[in-house]
Amino acid sequence: MNKNKYDPELPEFLRNELYGDIDKETNQRKKVNKRVVKKKSSKGKNPRMKSSVGRKENSEPRKKKSSNSRQSSQPRKPRPQKTAGTKRPTRAISPRKLSKEELTNSRPQRANTSKNPYKSQVKKSGHNHRSNMKVRPNRRKTPNNATKKKVRKNKGFKKAFIAIIVTIIQIIIQGLNFIFTGGDKSKYITGAKKKKLDIKYKRIFSVASMAVFIFMLILILTIKPQSKSVEENRDLASKPSFSLNSYMKGIYQKDYTTFLSDQFPFRKSFIKKKADVDLALGKKEINGVFIGKDGYLMQGFTRESKENMEKKANAINTLAMRYPSINTTVMLVPNKCEILSNLLPKNVPIDSEETYLKDFRSMLKDNVKFVDLIETFKSNKTSVDLYFKTDHHWTADGAYKAYAKYMNDISVMPTPEGNFIKSLATTNFLGSLYYKNGADIGKPENMYLYLKSSVYPLIVHNFEKKTKTTSIYDESKLDSRDPYEVFVGGNPPEIKIRTAVETDRKLLIFKDSYANAMLPFLINNFAEIVVVDLRFYKDKIEDIFNNNEITDILILYNAFTFNTDSSILRLEDLKNAQIRNEGSLKGRSKTNKTGNSVKTRNKTGNDNKSTVKKIDSKVDKKTNINQEKKKSDINRN
Repeated sequence: MNKNKYDPELPEFLRNELYGDIDKETNQRKKVNKRVVKKKSSKGKNPRMKSSVGRKENSEPRKKKSSNSRQSSQPRKPRPQKTAGTKRPTRAISPRKLSKEELTNSRPQRANTSKNPYKSQVKKSGHNHRSNMKVRPNRRKTPNNATKKKVRKNKGFKKAFIAIIVTIIQIIIQGLNFIFTGGDKSKYITGAKKKKLDIKYKRIFSVASMAVFIFMLILILTIKPQSKSVEENRDLASKPSFSLNSYMKGIYQKDYTTFLSDQFPFRKSFIKKKADVDLALGKKEINGVFIGKDGYLMQGFTRESKENMEKKANAINTLAMRYPSINTTVMLVPNKCEILSNLLPKNVPIDSEETYLKDFRSMLKDNVKFVDLIETFKSNKTSVDLYFKTDHHWTADGAYKAYAKYMNDISVMPTPEGNFIKSLATTNFLGSLYYKNGADIGKPENMYLYLKSSVYPLIVHNFEKKTKTTSIYDESKLDSRDPYEVFVGGNPPEIKIRTAVETDRKLLIFKDSYANAMLPFLINNFAEIVVVDLRFYKDKIEDIFNNNEITDILILYNAFTFNTDSSILRLEDLKNAQIRNEGSLKGRSKTNKTGNSVKTRNKTGNDNKSTVKKIDSKVDKKTNINQEKKKSDINRN
């Protein structure tokens, strides 16, 4: 039988006495459970704190439990007895609220896995068992939100950039495929039409390519070839003459390829288009011209081989040995890529001109003087504009600094700078590097000339044009494309300047275009100046010494031109001329006045040596007299 909650066998008063407190106890337990649930739902509150919600719900004050209810509740577990070797657990301290800094700098602590007999009691007490543990600083720094966003942006940018490049490559491949093969016709054309289109396309493509080739060939044959390029400041290759020997050796083919590259139709326009593309890509070197700071355009320097340097040094040494009584001086002017190297772009692959000039100076003999301008130019580069910004030449200011250094090295007083008037010649100067870059980079600049305050008479004889003028300047060149040709009208092969200076010094200059700007200063110290450009001079060099009484020789080149040009090697011809002259003198000495051979014996059987000795003595006397005159003239000055 199922027993009811209330036993019917007991009387009513006993039943009330025995079970009267059961309903009250159950009600009180329900109320306590509701309070515990509400306390758990509240966040950030101390479990010991009395909840205000519980008080509002239960308006009646809490009653003490009766003894009957205590007896009915479950008995408590016995407290573990204290044994030897075990410590009583410390009372848990109530947890405190941590600050934001402690929360960010601290890392979560691991749960205590050690076996503790009082672990269950600590958990039941509701206290935080980690409050007694020390807080350790967080060694691993978590990235901030800003850095995370940057990383995400960089990744997104890289993906987008790669996708763009891939699409561009695909478009280029498809375009080339369509140009050369007509594309994939199977997608939109089938059958016999495909074959017909392929045949037509191949015919049209071959005919068009042949037409372009024939057209360019006609232009090459009909257009008149140019002799000089102003933009590149060099002579262009001319059409080579055909010969079977040169063709078999391969020389004709090489010369003709250089001719085609120099005389190609529309060459200037192609160079300009290439320069525009390089400028758009952000390159700092365009057609061999470096774009420097402060508007300077510069050309680089690549050192030649040691063998070529020795050949050039030997040619100058032969000149000094051939004419030992003449003062021989070498002046190699450093370019602005060496002096103004701080204005070049970073990491430019150029060689040092300073080391090049030092090495070349060591190859010269002791009777050859060398003018070193590097220290002079570096000390004056901030105060004076030594070079033009858009041209590879130096200015009149730079030429005067070099003139003063040369005069001091040969023990002659230079004309003071105050005796000249610095005159503005033009405000629209654009040099060779402006035209060479092809992208119109560079601004017009001022060009100054040094004029003497007092008028000095002189005659300039140009042997190429067969003209004589009374001025060293050609003013008509100021309005031309190359205003630097105002000095002597350009680069004639040979000119002779006669002045009214009272001196016996006569100067011979082997030069490039740098010497033209120095001539207005040299005419104040020499009676005659013979200027020879070996790049265009075609006569014998020995004739220059035979027709003029030279006392000084100046070899004046800029380092770039001297490094790349080989015209100075023509001085080796003097060595061959000396051998020829010695042979002719011996031949003359071995013949008598009647033309008979000296070796023929006379009637007594002795050689006719007396005539040979007389001729040799006369030749030696003449040479000694000429040398003594030259030495006396030099000592007077």
